[in-house]
Amino acid sequence: MYRKLLGGLASTSLIAGLVTAGAVAAGVGTATPALGAGVDVAIGQVQAQMAGHQRKQADTGDNCIRFDPPDGDKTLWVDSTQEAAAGHGYRLSSGCPTNLDKTVPGGQSAVGITPTSLTQVETGTEFLLGTMRHYNNPIYLNGEPAQFTGNLNVKFLNSPFSFPYELWETPNTCSTNVDPQQEDCSDDIVSFTSIPSGEITVEVGGVEYAFSLVSAGFTAPAEDQLGQDYCPATPQGDVKTKFITEEEETTMGCLYGELSQKRKLTLVKKVLWDEQGTGPLQVPGFDFTATSNLTGSPWQADPGTLTPPNTIGGTASYGPKNIRAGVETVTITEGSDPVNWAFQQVECVDGQGAPVPGVSYADQGVTLANVPSATSDAAPITCTFTNSYVPPGIQIVKSADKTEIHAGDKVTYTYKVTNTGISALSDVQVSDDKCAPVKYTSGDDGDEQLQPSEEWIFECSTTLNDTTLNTATASGKDPEGTEVTDTATATVTALKPAIAVAKKASETQVIADSTVVYSYDVTNVGDTPLSDIKVSDNKCSPVTYKSGDDGDAVLQLGEVWKYECSKALSATETNIATATGTDKLGKTVESTATATVTVTPKPTPTPTVSPEVVKRICPIDVTLHKPQAKKVGNRIMTDKITTKKSSCVLLKPVVLCRPLAANTAGETAFCKAKVTKKGRITVKTNGYDAVKVSAVVRSKPKPGFFDRWKPDTWRKSWTLR
Repeated sequence: MYRKLLGGLASTSLIAGLVTAGAVAAGVGTATPALGAGVDVAIGQVQAQMAGHQRKQADTGDNCIRFDPPDGDKTLWVDSTQEAAAGHGYRLSSGCPTNLDKTVPGGQSAVGITPTSLTQVETGTEFLLGTMRHYNNPIYLNGEPAQFTGNLNVKFLNSPFSFPYELWETPNTCSTNVDPQQEDCSDDIVSFTSIPSGEITVEVGGVEYAFSLVSAGFTAPAEDQLGQDYCPATPQGDVKTKFITEEEETTMGCLYGELSQKRKLTLVKKVLWDEQGTGPLQVPGFDFTATSNLTGSPWQADPGTLTPPNTIGGTASYGPKNIRAGVETVTITEGSDPVNWAFQQVECVDGQGAPVPGVSYADQGVTLANVPSATSDAAPITCTFTNSYVPPGIQIVKSADKTEIHAGDKVTYTYKVTNTGISALSDVQVSDDKCAPVKYTSGDDGDEQLQPSEEWIFECSTTLNDTTLNTATASGKDPEGTEVTDTATATVTALKPAIAVAKKASETQVIADSTVVYSYDVTNVGDTPLSDIKVSDNKCSPVTYKSGDDGDAVLQLGEVWKYECSKALSATETNIATATGTDKLGKTVESTATATVTVTPKPTPTPTVSPEVVKRICPIDVTLHKPQAKKVGNRIMTDKITTKKSSCVLLKPVVLCRPLAANTAGETAFCKAKVTKKGRITVKTNGYDAVKVSAVVRSKPKPGFFDRWKPDTWRKSWTLR
């Protein structure tokens, strides 16, 4: 037999706080149409009822459960002039009564409610629902613990609201509190276990709003001027969530409620990924937790795991579940991201697609704190959590310390490996098809995991003899074991510069002191252009450039540059020509070529007898004047004197005129001869009876023609009487 024993001093107390969830501040969107606070709503007469009062523990026998005013397993509906009560337990002195016994002391343990007399309330404002009393008497019960449950029902506007409650009859003999808010371990505890069920429709301004009743909690009664306890229309003092009472006392509490719109909240999980990229093999489940500050709210239970279908934009949902506008704070949090998935955003919109006031976002969660009421169309709330799939990936970038070398040079390759995904990669390896071993040098933070923020560096060195294109491969595995790879190539050009010179002489055999012209053809026989071209000859200088360059001063492949050098040789000699050039990396190459010229001595001259040349006479052509003069006086002897050979020349004629007889006495006598340039001979005589004129004309060869021509002389005399 379990027995509640008498307690100590009686007191009336309400000792439990109303706890609300914290919220993180965030921007609030444009408000939806809402029914604001301060709007009067006529609720008519409020009635109350106690129903379903029973022992929570089974197989405890008869618990002497009674109702007042009785109506089977409940009470009748009562108004503000009556109290509806439910009780249990055997009285200490007289056992189980026929009717509910609320006498203190000595009666049963009973809970009663007297509904308020209010007929009009304001939206958004707490109002008195009724006055509760716990008649806490020591009783007898079988077994322990002794917990009783039932429903405190309130009705107005013909809509019933049910407040599930629990009454814990704690043992009087105890040493440990069963609730941290007890002052004594024997204190009984009355608490509501869920949000009241039920709904009313209120029309304000032509718009209908669906409301449910939410308990604001209990407060201690106020005291009037006469010292009597009473419950004011609105709560005064701290609001409690638990009605804790002492033994052998009647504890009075004021129960308040608030009309709160019952909006529907749906949680949606949405997945996305790049249409052009790689999608997931399957979409994982996403875990969610939820909290609410209202006891019995469906959001006090975790939504669990939501798994959308494997399609771009696929969704999975939880709900809709009720959220009480204006009084409830709900926080929904998404768990850690699955492998290769990244949280993008969470967004809450109402039924018309507008942002919901009272919503704040933090990390991977959302808090809906006292969201306002809204029109029927706007009332539904959808909070969508979006995650994007980021495929695992690895990237390798390869470079060489030199992109051009000479065959046989050493090359060092550097490999930079990064994680292009969002999940760490393990077992990261790098290989090269033409260089080994590839060695790690730096980048890891020590966990041997290639994190998305890290860059690992690898190196490999080798000697190359030919132009080489090689491929590096990087690989790694994500946390699910999926292997990812990437490749990168690098080309290193191995230069093989070479130059050639070809030399030849204009004559390979010459007589001593003859001049020889050497020619040099210089070509690029390598695989890269050459500059700073120089040609020298060890026995001939200077070697002079002649032709071949296209104007860029670079010996390109396919060009032939020509040079020359001249020299008089006195003896047979072999000389060496050297051509040099420098490639783009500064390496100088050279080529040589030889040429031999045989020199023979000059021959000793043999005397020779030249055949006698028969010289011809330089001709003299004289044209005599006609008729020939025979008498003294002024006479013309010749018209002209010439030579017909251009290799000959005439000397000035010599003409003499001498008298042959004495002149006439007493007269002046003279005999004169004159010759013009053309050979005209004129004679003038006076005073003489006879004269003799003699002319001599000579010819001779011009300079340079003496070996073929010889002089001649022409003579002629005239006697004039």
